[in-house]
Amino acid sequence: MDLLPLELTLTVGAGSATIFLGIAAWWRNKWALGNFLYALIAFCLAIWTLADWLISLESTALPFQMFFWKLTFYAAVCFGPALVVHAVTHLANLPFHRVNNLAYLAGLLSFASMALGTLLRDMPQPFIPNTVCLQAASAVGIILYVAAILFTAFHLYPLTVSHTIPTMERRRATYGIVLLNIFSVAGILQLTIGPLPVNLLMPIITISFLTLSLMSFVRSSFLEVELGPLEAFFILLAAYAVVILLRSTNLGEAVVAVLGSVIVALFAFLAIHTVKGERSKRKFLEEANRQLRMLEEAKSDFVDMVAHQLRGPLASIRAASSMIAAGDFGEVSEKAARTAGQIQDTATRLVSLSDTFLNASRLEMGVYQSQRVATNVKSEIEHIVNEMRTAAETKRITLTTEIQESCPLDVSLDRDVLENVLFNLVDNAVKYTSRGSVTVGCKAEGNTMVMSVSDTGPGMTQEECHGLFKKFHRGRVGHMYQISGSGLGLYVVKKLVEAAGGSISVSCEGIDKGTTFTAHLPFEEVKQSQA
Repeated sequence: MDLLPLELTLTVGAGSATIFLGIAAWWRNKWALGNFLYALIAFCLAIWTLADWLISLESTALPFQMFFWKLTFYAAVCFGPALVVHAVTHLANLPFHRVNNLAYLAGLLSFASMALGTLLRDMPQPFIPNTVCLQAASAVGIILYVAAILFTAFHLYPLTVSHTIPTMERRRATYGIVLLNIFSVAGILQLTIGPLPVNLLMPIITISFLTLSLMSFVRSSFLEVELGPLEAFFILLAAYAVVILLRSTNLGEAVVAVLGSVIVALFAFLAIHTVKGERSKRKFLEEANRQLRMLEEAKSDFVDMVAHQLRGPLASIRAASSMIAAGDFGEVSEKAARTAGQIQDTATRLVSLSDTFLNASRLEMGVYQSQRVATNVKSEIEHIVNEMRTAAETKRITLTTEIQESCPLDVSLDRDVLENVLFNLVDNAVKYTSRGSVTVGCKAEGNTMVMSVSDTGPGMTQEECHGLFKKFHRGRVGHMYQISGSGLGLYVVKKLVEAAGGSISVSCEGIDKGTTFTAHLPFEEVKQSQA
């Protein structure tokens, strides 16, 4: 008699694959309850599937071997409902309470009845017919399986249709209903006509369970089990190797089958280890990226909060100091007016600094969006120049504008960019110029507004001009004159102009020959009907 008849190859293959899948699920995370429960469920289903093959070996097996197998089979059938109930409470995040204890107690009583029936079968004059114990245990088992199916539907079905829980939890509940009910139906069949005779019914049920389990592991980490397609493939290869080994007819075939199985196992171990390492790295990188995004969002929120909270008080300080310097509250001494002017200049610089930080944060987060609005270019230029006039007059610098007549005044462009660019450029020109003048020019070239800010300051070499728009860059002049700054102003100006579809450049003639910044901003003329 062959060790594995041809008609049972599919049965043994399906049962072996189920055992290997349960071992892999348990081995992945031995201390996780979900992994342990699935391993027990897979073991029970494998025992039921292999029942036909084990019965075929009864003629060559020792009596105690068959007795041990029968007890194992009975335990798998009797404790199946308790495993289903326990898995349902775990999937539904319910506490381990009396229902679980009662299910395991009922399984224990059913197993005791079946074990007693098996022992009485070998007694010459049993005081209780063994069939009574076996039939009673079977009836109790069927009732328990039906109760387990109802328990599964009652607790998991509401989760599958609820829109208040995450999609992953709904998916796990759906797989739980299908897989646990397939398992329960297989258990009922074992109690009704089991062990099942030689046919394809049990292997088909087992293969369906295997396929759905692998899908649930890949898509939703069912019961905390995470197995990839590669691991599933090698589990099937291992089951095939078992079938080949059992079908060997001589020692040579058995040795070849063993060697082939060992080679496949080693390759599977290396491949799975590599994939697991890559998966761990990917999870680590995903977690690191998530934390970085959280830090970026926190930084952006902090900068936004600080910038917005500072603008109000600084605007009030600037307005009050300007009114004091102008004598709106009565005549003040020259020294007091000068001090008020310094307060105004300081507040103006702080407003500019807060705007710079705010725009830099928006640009780095990629949330800055350029918006064109109807703008009077001449008014905007004059407004910025008037803001900076006090600082220029304090240093005895002439601050003038040169707006060509061909330049359209009412246009549609990004007003925020225009204001930020002009303010930063004029502020820098006034700060770095110790004598002479600062000139703000404006002209049109087609649909491009060309604005320039020229000064007679210390100038720069060509080498210094190359890194001028880099982040946190500060040139020789800033350190030489000990002028405070963040090194972000020109970087933000360049990014803002580019975000608006324009460009900016700098012309450096050399030391003591001044500097000219030129910004190009696209615009559209405002139609008369829109004016």
